[in-house]
Amino acid sequence: MSETCTALIVSADALCAARVRHLVARVEKGVEFHHAKSPDVAREWLRARSFDVMLIDQPSFAEVCGELPDPADRASAYPPIIVLSNRDDPEQALEVLRDGAQDYLDILTESPRRVVRCIHLAIERSRLVSDLREARERAQFAATHDSLTKLPNRHLFEELMKRNLAHAQRAGSQVALLYLDLDRFKGINDTLGHAAGDEVLVEVAERLAQLTRRSDVVARVGGDEFLLVVNIASDSAVSAIAARIQDLFGRPFTILGGEYWMGASIGIAMFPRDGDEPDVLIRHADLALYQAKAAGRGTFRFFSEAMNDSIRRRHRIEHALRRALGRGGLRILYQPIFQASDLSVVGAEALLRWSDPDLGTVPPTEFIRVAEQSGLIVSLGDAVLRTAAEQLAQWKHEGHRLRMSVNLSAHQIDEEGLRGLVGRALWDTGLAPNDLELEITESALMRDEEVADRTFGALKQIGVRISLDDFGTGYSSLSYLKRFPVDTVKIDRAFIRDLADDPDDSAIVSAILAIALQLGLNVVAEGVETEEQRAFLTERGCPELQGFLLCPPLTADEFGVLLRNGPILRAKFLHA
Repeated sequence: MSETCTALIVSADALCAARVRHLVARVEKGVEFHHAKSPDVAREWLRARSFDVMLIDQPSFAEVCGELPDPADRASAYPPIIVLSNRDDPEQALEVLRDGAQDYLDILTESPRRVVRCIHLAIERSRLVSDLREARERAQFAATHDSLTKLPNRHLFEELMKRNLAHAQRAGSQVALLYLDLDRFKGINDTLGHAAGDEVLVEVAERLAQLTRRSDVVARVGGDEFLLVVNIASDSAVSAIAARIQDLFGRPFTILGGEYWMGASIGIAMFPRDGDEPDVLIRHADLALYQAKAAGRGTFRFFSEAMNDSIRRRHRIEHALRRALGRGGLRILYQPIFQASDLSVVGAEALLRWSDPDLGTVPPTEFIRVAEQSGLIVSLGDAVLRTAAEQLAQWKHEGHRLRMSVNLSAHQIDEEGLRGLVGRALWDTGLAPNDLELEITESALMRDEEVADRTFGALKQIGVRISLDDFGTGYSSLSYLKRFPVDTVKIDRAFIRDLADDPDDSAIVSAILAIALQLGLNVVAEGVETEEQRAFLTERGCPELQGFLLCPPLTADEFGVLLRNGPILRAKFLHA
């Protein structure tokens, strides 16, 4: 051992303690021993100082296990444990290891070098486990909280809001959702820079903390947007809270030695009056916020049905979408997925796009949401899957080797329906099951984990690949890697965007890569837009890349040209 370490021997047998000291002293001088004759005395020592390792006889270890039955609790209360015995008993050794001990030593037969090595490895394993636990906790916090303000992000907020609504429903009480948007924040960013804007956002979070109770939930969900859930008795009480927020935000912010005024606009939706689901209440509060901003900012508005222009637009989109489905008015683009090592094309992601004669170009996020709400998503997904499979079959017939990734909506996760759809697409096109990769987001999995588990289990029996999209943004990312039969994780672009400048993002991406690769999973980094991002990901062994730096989404014909003349076009996109 290169460093001095401190070891606590716990045994009522002085000869046992002396034996351990003697064995270690024969080959290692850097161990400082202390002896406690019982677990009670050991606990006194541990309260007084820290130890690198604890060597404890089997009877004392049994007493410790009786005091703290949970191994996790013992790991927190004690240093890494090595159990000492005076006989070689494999069954007993296995039992103590299951109870959380790092190792088991027969002090009558073990060699001095073996004893020293066990001490060294116990310390190293404990440090490694501690480092991994801390990294996991940091990654989990980063996945559920805003990195700047440390407030919950949207995913965690919706989870906490569901609990609040369920409690309010049982109690027969009301809940208010306040959607806050800072007025004139863009001017701060544009004139003073993003660092100054970040200072403002942190102070906004601190000001909100001044007027909220422990039962309230505050989250940052956008650049300068915040959500607040409050258990409240009446509209007048909510109005008073909104007025207090505006008064608090109406006070100047001190930035770079100067004072700046911003204010806030607030939209309010009430449970159960305006909706009984988080997404409905958020949408209605957002509509009310739009009206507050339209009224001149610095005001608040309650949601009302008169605000439902957006609903009328939804109906227009639904009608036009039905027409486009019947007449083939939608088109599919294909964004290449590249092998990081040589930039060869290894896959394509099918992306649905729509431009309507009356509505113009409708963003996918908007028409997909309408399709989900109107029940059109199954027909839409069917059309995309069949078209993408047929296109892949054509490229493979031309001699190209790649897979096709198709996005799934949460509404498509139905065991029989989806399995039948996939089976028909494979049969009709002659594709092998592993030619097809189905992408699902973590938020979609959260809707019904049991159904998702059954569905993806059935698809894996066929041989279809499963990809977890937007990885890292969900509430239980790491647990999904264990529970679901995932082949690929796609690191969300939110973590890729600031890789070069944000040490937290770089740490999270490195941790995701390490965990996924250790589990034998493929990894795709999406949203790669700069050479710095590509270099970072390649250096850390990310297998596959996707993003505008390498290639934007292409029509089928353009993609075919890329496959035939890939190096030329890839060079063009890399150096344009």
